[in-house]
Amino acid sequence: MNDTGVTADTPFGEASAELSFSDALDALDFAYMGMVEARNGPWGVIGDLL
Repeated sequence: MNDTGVTADTPFGEASAELSFSDALDALDFAYMGMVEARNGPWGVIGDLL
């Protein structure tokens, strides 16, 4: 995966930062999203989990 980098000019000079994909995944505490759908004839149930 590629690294993400950014550079910005400020009144105090140039500021730059770089973040690798593996560092971003290591810093991620938790993320999950799911969806369930069930149908039976005219009846249906939908649920989301974040």
